[in-house]
Amino acid sequence: MLLVVLRLVQGLGVGGEWGGAVLMSTEYAPKGRRGLFGAFVQMGVPAGLLTSTLVLLAVSSSMSDEAFLSYGWRIPFLLSIVLVAVGLYIRLRILESPAFEHVKEEGGEAKIPLVETFRNHPKAILTALGARVGENGLFYLFTVFILEYGESELGFERTELLVAVIIAASIGLLTTPFFGALSDRLGRRPVYLFGAVVSLLFSFAYIPMLDTKSIPIIILATIIGLNLGHDAMYGPQAAFFAESFGVRSRYTGASIGYQLAGVFGGGIAPLVATALLATGDMGTTYIAFYMAFLCAITVVSVLVATETYQTDIDQDVGQDRSRGAASRGRRPASTRRTAARRFPGPRMRRRYSSTTSVSPSPTDCPSRQRISRTTPGLSASTGSSIFMDSMMTSASPSSTSWPTSHSIRQIVPVIWATTSANPISPVDDDATARVTARHGEPR
Repeated sequence: MLLVVLRLVQGLGVGGEWGGAVLMSTEYAPKGRRGLFGAFVQMGVPAGLLTSTLVLLAVSSSMSDEAFLSYGWRIPFLLSIVLVAVGLYIRLRILESPAFEHVKEEGGEAKIPLVETFRNHPKAILTALGARVGENGLFYLFTVFILEYGESELGFERTELLVAVIIAASIGLLTTPFFGALSDRLGRRPVYLFGAVVSLLFSFAYIPMLDTKSIPIIILATIIGLNLGHDAMYGPQAAFFAESFGVRSRYTGASIGYQLAGVFGGGIAPLVATALLATGDMGTTYIAFYMAFLCAITVVSVLVATETYQTDIDQDVGQDRSRGAASRGRRPASTRRTAARRFPGPRMRRRYSSTTSVSPSPTDCPSRQRISRTTPGLSASTGSSIFMDSMMTSASPSSTSWPTSHSIRQIVPVIWATTSANPISPVDDDATARVTARHGEPR
């Protein structure tokens, strides 16, 4: 019971570990290299598989089966404390990515990330889950089920089968970053689909290759399954999942899709395969169709998913911030600043409050004057001053009529100049002085 509880705790830790590592790698990655940098995180799987298999092989071969089952299996777990300490040391010294720091400065963090992620990104979660089901399910069949099947059905020693896993894990240290870098050139979906289709077709050849009882063929089958099919999906997976979510929801969304697939894919795959094998002579055929079914889910999910490799993962910061601000019942800060700059506040309006005026004459403001982006010496702030001047002189409380057609013709191009030249330029006193020198003091 204690072992099961500790395994659950370990699973919770991995759930946060992978998502955080992927986000830091992809958000800090140079432009056009997120697939490669995300694949560095994925390399932890073949590296861990290689290290753990070597340690397990060394421990199991140095003692009897009774001693290994009694206490020997605990030795690899205790040795992993060193890796945990190194990982903790690194993470305590890593700063947040600039993208997330920008969201924090704007006050755009999600209050309830889990709820917001499911509300705003349901498709991305489902496609990530489906894209990982086939990859994760086949990984555990290639690395765990092969040991049980080889011992019980083929009569091999466990150490002989571990050699195939060690060789494939060593090659995975090269193929995983290769496919990640390839996705930076070709896109995430084509590379991922290649791996899913190869795995689907190979599902019907895997068990027959094991049944040959030839160690070289078994090693070849493991290499094809892990390094050609699995790694083509696993290499670009980190960047693919991270790019599918906005900054506010990226950590939660990528982790949910990744970990739920681990439950429904790899978590039960060896158990399902063992149960299918026990059905009789058709057991291996059922296993092949089960593997193909998992890969078919992945193929469909990737086809439905959106290509993301050319997406700027920081460009949706404003969109996510707008969602967060809307959920709190107010406009985002950037929108409020833009609105404040575009429309003069009380200080500007008080400048005209104590004056009385009449409609301007054609000599004051020539109706044929055009205001545009190319007008020398005229900025959007000048346009704002002209606009306020025209409005106050034609529609002030002391006026006897609403703006005339002449003043409307005068105001329309000013509005265009104000909003098109530079919509966020503030109104300044120099611009007002230029307008005053050009049109005279308000009457």
